[in-house]
Amino acid sequence: MPGKRTQLSRQTATAKRLRLLRSNETADENMHRLATQRVISEQNLTRQSSVERSQRLASQNFRTSANRQRESSAERSQRLASQNSGTLANRQRESSAERSQRLTSQNSRTLANRQRESSAVHSQRLASQNSRTLANRQRESSAERSQRLASQNSRTLANRERESRAERSHRLAQQNARSARNRTRRQHSLLNSAFAYDCTFDYAELNDIDIGRMDKICNLCQAIKWAAEAPGICCSGGKVNIPKIPAPTSVFKELISGSHPSSKHFLNHSRQYNTLFQMTSFGAKEIREGNFMPTFKVQGQVYHLIGNLLPAEGAQPEFLQIYFVSHADQVSLRSNLNPTLQIYLIDALQTYLNDHNMYIQSFKYNLENRPTNDFKLIIHADVKPPNEHRGRYNAPIVDEVAVLLIDEDKGPRDIVLNARDGRLQRVSEIHRSYDPLQYPLLFPFGNDGYCINIPQQNTAARSKTVSCMQFYAFRFMAFASLIKKMAASLRPEVIWIEGRCYRVNDPTTEITALQEYDLYENDNSYNYELDEGEEDEFEVVMVDNSRYKTSLHVSKHYLGFIIGKKGSIKMRIERDTRTDIKIPRQGQEGDITIFGSTAASVKAARRRINIIVMSSRMKQKSTHFISIPMNHPNIMKRFEEFKALVLRECAGSKGLDESLFIESQKLHLTIGVMCLMDNEERVLASKLFTEAKDKVVGPLLKGHLPLKIRMKGISYMNDDPSQIDVLYGTVQEESSAKGLIQELADGLVDYFSKAGYMNREHGRDNVKLHVTLMNSKYGNRTSGTNVEDSGSSRNIRKPRVTFDGSLVLEKFADFDFGVMELEDIHLSQRHSTGSDGYYQPTCVIASMF
Repeated sequence: MPGKRTQLSRQTATAKRLRLLRSNETADENMHRLATQRVISEQNLTRQSSVERSQRLASQNFRTSANRQRESSAERSQRLASQNSGTLANRQRESSAERSQRLTSQNSRTLANRQRESSAVHSQRLASQNSRTLANRQRESSAERSQRLASQNSRTLANRERESRAERSHRLAQQNARSARNRTRRQHSLLNSAFAYDCTFDYAELNDIDIGRMDKICNLCQAIKWAAEAPGICCSGGKVNIPKIPAPTSVFKELISGSHPSSKHFLNHSRQYNTLFQMTSFGAKEIREGNFMPTFKVQGQVYHLIGNLLPAEGAQPEFLQIYFVSHADQVSLRSNLNPTLQIYLIDALQTYLNDHNMYIQSFKYNLENRPTNDFKLIIHADVKPPNEHRGRYNAPIVDEVAVLLIDEDKGPRDIVLNARDGRLQRVSEIHRSYDPLQYPLLFPFGNDGYCINIPQQNTAARSKTVSCMQFYAFRFMAFASLIKKMAASLRPEVIWIEGRCYRVNDPTTEITALQEYDLYENDNSYNYELDEGEEDEFEVVMVDNSRYKTSLHVSKHYLGFIIGKKGSIKMRIERDTRTDIKIPRQGQEGDITIFGSTAASVKAARRRINIIVMSSRMKQKSTHFISIPMNHPNIMKRFEEFKALVLRECAGSKGLDESLFIESQKLHLTIGVMCLMDNEERVLASKLFTEAKDKVVGPLLKGHLPLKIRMKGISYMNDDPSQIDVLYGTVQEESSAKGLIQELADGLVDYFSKAGYMNREHGRDNVKLHVTLMNSKYGNRTSGTNVEDSGSSRNIRKPRVTFDGSLVLEKFADFDFGVMELEDIHLSQRHSTGSDGYYQPTCVIASMF
């Protein structure tokens, strides 16, 4: 006899029946059952006390945790996929009210959790969130990044449109408060920062620092200064006139300018290289405190010492003495002093100094022309050039640097060099050789430093001399004579990148370091609000505690311009911004990656690359253009009538034939052209075009829709109607304020010009509105295909020739082509044909809202 059925068996049978019923229920029955079940659950939850709720949640969390630990990787992936699909289905079914209620509830729970968390938990959560975000950013491709940014911008725009006036005011107030706090923190951190200048920091990133442009030129000495600098800071009103240090040449110029392969290494170790070539030694009274002292501490005055020309018998040459051994021995001795430096660079610098430095040449000249080693050389503290008036101060020549001392009196500040006597001599701080002997790489030609008898110019008192401060103030000045075409550079062509204005240098002119400074006159040129989320357009992420990184896509067509000849431009950007730039090799795909020690330096390098790309883009042939299609049936019909009338009534005109006319399906009002070299640039231009709809087109056309455009009248491009290249139709507003179409075209061109995709015609303030009707280059097409559409030079039979349009202009000057409504604006590809006969569209925006 079977045993009694247990409670478990009854529950199992009930569960089987329920599963069977649920498998057979319809979708409506399922939704009704779930809704009823939710109501009952909500009622039960409402009746629960706080203790019961806490107990239920704790038990639920415990069961969930146990289940999570037992599940395998495959089960976890399946659960998450099922959960995501269920969530997506619920999101699609929910109404607007339910969605608003869910988001409100979710926000309130999140806010409550944020308020309960401690500072440690808050920091831990942000750190974990940043690491996850960084990992996701590194994994995403260029297409995914573009899609994410486009989605983010659309969400931001949707949020802006939904917010009320009060919400917008609240958001802007919070943003202003954050900006004020940041400015306060920056101002506090910038206090006395000039006394601790950091060359790796881009101070131009700080809007709080604005000293204007360095474009004020002294009429007396041609020094370039900032506007707030004192008028006489350069030459003291013409009283100071000393020889300028010559510009470096050959290898030295390449090392300083960044065109040398070892330029970055040299500039980072310039002090160490100078130590190898210094002719005097550094002296001071050192103070030592305790057993360990990581710093060098001195007391009293520092001074420079100079020894004999030749080393003692059996001693190793050092400082000045190294210059008088063989070339190979010089390289070996200097390399042994600092083995970490590049030996071939030591060799190159040594050769340069031997060929150009007047002190070295003078010392060698006297040594080579003395039969014995028992002699003395004197370097006078004050130079009075022979055959020159005392009131004139010139640069010394080789024979005047060091002269043979033959029983003559010497001054107290003169330097007397013995061949060998084993003694060191102190160099006076006001001796003209004090600086060039200690810093030969700063004075590679051996130009004199300060001395006390340099006469002032243009003064009544002939005893007046140049002070030390006046001398070095003049030395530190930058002079207009060092910059080519300075007059043009004061009113340069400029372009905008990321809200900043930059000078466009003539590519045929050599660019000096002084010509490359940024123009920050109007740092807030864009008047739209920039939120923290929108800064992701130019995001810089922290790789670790000491490095920052950003990536940007650049078409492979522009990589050569960024690299430069033998990598010179890339190295110069890396040197100027203290960054490391990784560029894909030829044949490889990928983005340019910039690494730097600060976010500001990475952004500065990115802007420099963008300048090069934008300048290079302007030199390329245009591939795309923005236009308003004028191929409405009424317009096309009237155009065909115009064409037939012209061919019939002006048949005798020179060069006039049917091939000159554009195809009626491609009639368009041209707004502007641009060059888009790859798919990534086309995506970014399309995104910019879509943004222009909301920021340019929408505000202009609001209240003027539908906008009716009448095409009436014809004109021509050049001055002689008997030799026309292009004959075009003119347009005007039919039902709106006059000038609206012109304002629309100018706004779009300005928007794309600021982004670096377009370039306005020189000397033209407005876009020339025209609908091309006849073009002389179409007259050379074959088989009914015009050159504009095919883009193939092989179809051209003969050179482009003009045609006589005098009779056409006389008969059809006021021809009315009809009226059409503005429906959309196209970003199209040149030399293409779409399915409708118009140009192949890359992006289309509708004018109707």
